[in-house]
Amino acid sequence: MHSIFLTSGRYACVVGLKNLGLKTGDKILMPDYICSTLVKKIKEYKFGIKFYNLKFNFKTDWKSVNDNFDSKIKAIMMVNYFGQPQEISKFIQFSKKKKIYLVEDNSHGYQNRYKGKILGTFGDIGFSSPYKKIPNLISGGILYSKKPIDKNLNKSQYKPTLFEHFKTLIK
Repeated sequence: MHSIFLTSGRYACVVGLKNLGLKTGDKILMPDYICSTLVKKIKEYKFGIKFYNLKFNFKTDWKSVNDNFDSKIKAIMMVNYFGQPQEISKFIQFSKKKKIYLVEDNSHGYQNRYKGKILGTFGDIGFSSPYKKIPNLISGGILYSKKPIDKNLNKSQYKPTLFEHFKTLIK
């Protein structure tokens, strides 16, 4: 498993998608309960999004996944809500069967484990946001990838705003 620290989890996601070879217009199948800033970042990089439904308990509605799948879908996103592992084996099976990439959003579970393995490392790519669990960090993300990460994809220079510094001091 390869990894790189980046400016945020959402930026790690798009770097990972580009590293997989996804191109403008390629679609990602994502759950309908997802952080709006991640959706905005994915759209900013001109990837398409199609949503699947979740059940009330945050479990995947697999009928919705199948109903929303089409030939333009190149990846499916699995979210470990609140750092809790989801139906990992089902997502792995589905992505292999459909010959698409598995993207694991582990934003809230940095360093959490499932069956002895770090969450975020089960998909073709995965990402976490360490600053959500490490006090006094303003931002930060980590990208995990099964294939080597092209370091040239990381062009962003992040500079915290005055508000972000103030928010950290308040904590």
